[in-house]
Amino acid sequence: LAGIMSDTTISILLPTRGRTTQLDKSVSSLINLADNPADIQWLFGFDKDDQASFLWFQENVLPKIEESGGVYTCLSFQPLG
Repeated sequence: LAGIMSDTTISILLPTRGRTTQLDKSVSSLINLADNPADIQWLFGFDKDDQASFLWFQENVLPKIEESGGVYTCLSFQPLG
């Protein structure tokens, strides 16, 4: 069982619209609490009309993810509402 657990990756989906401070807190907390942050697969959802959040993510959050060794995917969506 230990061998299986060491190969397990957890995927975390974080929507972002205008919540940059909360996004940074969430990512930092998860990296700090994870036994192996490199096992985290990060999935981020950005609204196509929220360029400010995406740019903030690139400058402030992405370096933390890259430093932790995690993998990430950014998805862009039409706003829902």
